[in-house]
Amino acid sequence: VMAHAHGARGIEAASAAGIDTIDHATFADEAALKVMKAKGTVLVPTLMALEGVRERLGKGIFTPTVEVKAKQALEAAGRQVTRSKAMGVPIAFGTDAGVFEHGRNAGEFALMVKAGMTNGEALASATTVAAKTLGMETEIGRIAPGYSADLIAVDSNPLTDIRTLEKVQWVMVRGRIIK
Repeated sequence: VMAHAHGARGIEAASAAGIDTIDHATFADEAALKVMKAKGTVLVPTLMALEGVRERLGKGIFTPTVEVKAKQALEAAGRQVTRSKAMGVPIAFGTDAGVFEHGRNAGEFALMVKAGMTNGEALASATTVAAKTLGMETEIGRIAPGYSADLIAVDSNPLTDIRTLEKVQWVMVRGRIIK
């Protein structure tokens, strides 16, 4: 079970109730993150969602009230990742792709790194951490016998160039190359 929550008290209450993931957690404070850590709640920061919002500011799409709130969220963007990492809260990959054009999801990796994760941590957030978050760690999330062969190929090493994940050369799903 997941919850979309931006405010600290909502994050804290949802985590205390046993929610599995908090998506966004934009204004997570220490108290909220302590509950997340204690309950094993996973952060899914969805930083790309805020990029989609940033691109629409000042274009008459949002009401003035929403514009103010969006700007506050943009000022706080990434802090939840930095704080979660420091406190040992697990972080899984997710983008909330409905608020920006599809095909840009991999931009989340660079935003996670900018917020303080290493390239390896950001990559793990979309593989092993995400698989564990979904309760599928014995089926997906790593390259191993018996696991689903869901792979991508890129031109360079994402451990040294995280943005290479934005330029996928081919995609394999369950052992079949589809792109």
